[in-house]
Amino acid sequence: MASTASSQNPANAPDPAKVLQESARTTATLQSLHLDLVTENLGNFPLASVSASVTNQPQGAGSAVGHAKFRRDKDADFEEGDFLVTDKTFYTKNDDGTWKKVGDSEKIYDPGVLLDKDRGLAHVLESISDPKSGDAETIDGIKTVQIKGEIPADVIDTIVPTLGLGGGSLPITVWIADVGTGTQPGAGDPSPSEQPSSGKGPNVVRIKIEKDKGSVTTTFSKWAEPVEIPNPKG
Repeated sequence: MASTASSQNPANAPDPAKVLQESARTTATLQSLHLDLVTENLGNFPLASVSASVTNQPQGAGSAVGHAKFRRDKDADFEEGDFLVTDKTFYTKNDDGTWKKVGDSEKIYDPGVLLDKDRGLAHVLESISDPKSGDAETIDGIKTVQIKGEIPADVIDTIVPTLGLGGGSLPITVWIADVGTGTQPGAGDPSPSEQPSSGKGPNVVRIKIEKDKGSVTTTFSKWAEPVEIPNPKG
C-alpha cells in the first residue's frame, strides 16, 4: 500500500466543489496513468488486487497491461497473473510468455475505461454530491486535498465492476493533488481542456469507495507517462 501521512484540515481549505471541477477537467485530458487497486471485505467482488498501466491512445481505444488477482465469476476461485486489455479483449499471460484470449474485457475487467472522458474518472469526479473537505494528507510524497461525498452506484460501477449492484449511492473519498499557491490549496489552473495533460495539475491521487463493511481503494500515479501495450499476437 502506498505511504500516507495525515495532518489536520486547514482552516482555509479550498472549496471542495471547485477542486473537484478542476480535477475533472485535468483528468479528462489525461492520456495515461498507473493504478494500484486493493479491496477489503467485499465478498463476491471479482477483484482482489490490480496493478496496471492504462492508456487511451490511440484516442478512444482504452488499453491496459498489468498484474491482477481476479475471478471470472462469483463462484470461481481467484486467479493471479499478468493481464492485457486491448481492442476490448481481455488476455492472460501464459507461462511461455504468450497471451491467451479470455473474453470480452467489459465482461471481465476493463481498466481502460478509467480514461474515457464520458464514463471514466473525470465523470466520477463530476458526479460526486455533497462534497466536504477532509484532512490534508501526503501520499507518496504528494500533498493532497481530501474530499468526502456520495457517488451514484451506477457511475462507480462503470470503473469498478459490480460495486454498484443494488443501486443507490455509496460513500466516496478522493484525494486530489494540491497544486495551489500560497494558502489556497487546489487553486492552480488545470490543463486547458483541449490540450493533453502534461501529468501535472490537480490529479486524482487516490479514491476510496465504501460499500457495506468493505471498500475499494485505488491509488494513482505516473500521470501522462508513456505506456507500452504489448501485441497479444506477438
